[in-house]
Amino acid sequence: MQDARPELVSEINQQHAEEIGRLWSSFYCNGLTVSSAVQTDALFDSSATGVTQRTFASATAPTASELIRMRYDDLPAQYWNGYGDLSWVMGQSMFAEIMALLDDNLRPIFQPQAGSTLATGLQGTLLGLPCYIDAAAPDNTTGLDAIVLLPRNAYRIVDREPGMVSQINPYAKQAEGLTQINTYMRSVGRIVRPEAIVVGTMA
Repeated sequence: MQDARPELVSEINQQHAEEIGRLWSSFYCNGLTVSSAVQTDALFDSSATGVTQRTFASATAPTASELIRMRYDDLPAQYWNGYGDLSWVMGQSMFAEIMALLDDNLRPIFQPQAGSTLATGLQGTLLGLPCYIDAAAPDNTTGLDAIVLLPRNAYRIVDREPGMVSQINPYAKQAEGLTQINTYMRSVGRIVRPEAIVVGTMA
């Protein structure tokens, strides 16, 4: 590794950054509690104070009408067009169920964009709103909070200065012929407008 710099160090830093991204993604979705103190709020938390919950009749998939209720009944109208981009957040299993949902005229409720092709990847909207898929989001199984509707600034993510830091230590494991690289990043996620968040819970 000493002879391979800087390319090998750059590769390791990239891998660290990817893993740190997955780690914090999990914390944003599911929360982080340390010594009984909440450090990061869970985005998928229907029990959070002020958040609106929509409980679906099924334990596996919502219906089109239930999603419409989330969009136009549960979410206050003042958040439909303002306070940041309104969007859906969910996991892959929930997205797969939604892709199969049809309206009363047997049309899919997920509408692909005109430029969406097999080559460019799947892009589209659910009830006119973008969908964000997170691998750390809960599955659509019994009793879990599996889909969230919110404007972008209802949940704030703050990365602490100076961002991601990597420290190269060639001495810690020198006797083993190893160079040690430590990487860390401090961040926090907080619900700041709970009244603008609707969480869908499986039956």
